[in-house]
Amino acid sequence: MKDHHLNMFNSYNMYNEYIEDNLTRAFIVTLNFLSPKLLARYISRLLNKHSTVIEKIDFSKVGFALQRNIGISSELLRRATHKFILTITGDGIIHGMDKEDDHEMFDKVTHNKLKRPDAWIYDLTSSPPKYCFLIESKRIYDLLSAKQVIAYSKEYYGTNSIEEFKQSLICITWYDVLEVCTYFCENKNETMINPQEMSILEHLKEFLSFYGVLSFSGWNINEIGTLPDYNFLETLDFKIDRFPICLNIICVGN
Repeated sequence: MKDHHLNMFNSYNMYNEYIEDNLTRAFIVTLNFLSPKLLARYISRLLNKHSTVIEKIDFSKVGFALQRNIGISSELLRRATHKFILTITGDGIIHGMDKEDDHEMFDKVTHNKLKRPDAWIYDLTSSPPKYCFLIESKRIYDLLSAKQVIAYSKEYYGTNSIEEFKQSLICITWYDVLEVCTYFCENKNETMINPQEMSILEHLKEFLSFYGVLSFSGWNINEIGTLPDYNFLETLDFKIDRFPICLNIICVGN
């Protein structure tokens, strides 16, 4: 889009715009607008390689929430069949793990009541839910602390050990999110995505670019035009025949 204000996730208030809360909200709102069938395929493509359980989950009736606005009690959350901690960052890393004894670190972590998870994805078909994803995200240049995520896991899931915590952990990047959006948009005949779903995924892709989440797939040589005049190299005591390999690489195209 030429005017970024036409992006459905953007606003005129640029000074407060590019915080992690708005990026997470854009992601959750996008998922909320996908049809149940496409949502299941989207989540599967995004998370399947991280957990064998994902492909067995029925995403036909899903709840979404931001921060503390989840409509499930802590007691029911702790009794969920499958409890996941989903982190979305720039590097896909939980910082602070293995720098000290994990067990000692886990035991020392306490919850800060002023902090809360960024978002939730959870089952609406049963109580307690069959699955729940507690989501914590960071912008691509911000680091996510292990202690922060462990605190949430203890508070909301009642996690009792570092082993239990690691088993529930799924770490992805915003580039993974972008890749999945791109896949569905570029393969619309195969994915059977409708125009409305296509539009919201394109809006999310553009909003991700405002945060620096971009993909590079190369240049189209046919659109570059004519090569520049390299005669100036002769005046600098360079010889054009020193660069045949370089120029061959540049000129190889479709």
